[in-house]
Amino acid sequence: MRDCKNMTTNIAGIIASIALLTAPPSSGTALGEGDQSDRFETVRSADESARKQVAFFETLYGIKIEGVSPLEEYQDPDQFYSAIAQKVGIPEIAFKAVEKRFAWRRDGAFLIQTVVKGSWLGNEWGVMMMRIPKGIVAAKSVEEKRAFTKEMEMKFVLINYDGSISFPEEKKKPTKEESPKKE
Repeated sequence: MRDCKNMTTNIAGIIASIALLTAPPSSGTALGEGDQSDRFETVRSADESARKQVAFFETLYGIKIEGVSPLEEYQDPDQFYSAIAQKVGIPEIAFKAVEKRFAWRRDGAFLIQTVVKGSWLGNEWGVMMMRIPKGIVAAKSVEEKRAFTKEMEMKFVLINYDGSISFPEEKKKPTKEESPKKE
C-alpha cells in the first residue's frame, strides 16, 4: 500500500513538473522538408564543441533559432537541448509519430507529456512520450489512483537528425510463468 502511495505521488509530481513541449515549431523549415543533404554532412563532420552551439542546430535545420541562450547559461544541459528541440518542433514530430503508430490522440481523456533528451554526443533526439489519464489528478483514494495508473502508457521515440524515426522497445523480463523451468 505504501509503495502505491509513493508511486501515485511520483506520478502526480511528473504531471506537475514536466513542461508540455508540444507546440509546433516557431518558424523555419520543418524537419524532413527541403534539400538537407549538405546539412547532414555538417552533422557527420561536427565535433562535440560545435554541437554545443545554437548555430549548429540553425545550420542543421536551416532556420534561425531565437530565444535560446548559450549552453553555459543553463544549469543543466538538458534545458538547452530541450529549448532547441521545442524551437525546431521535435515534440510535435514525436507526437505525430505515436499518433500514427499507436493511435494516440489529444482528447479530453488523456494528457500527453513529452520529455526530450538531446546531447552533443549523438545524432538523434530521444523523446519519452507519456499518455496519462486526466482522471488521475482528481482521484481521491489510493485505489482510484491505482486504477488510473493501469491506463498509463509510455513510448520512446528516436528522431535522427536526418529525420528518420524509430521506436526502440524495452526488452521485457520474463514473468514467472514465462521463465524457463530448471530441471
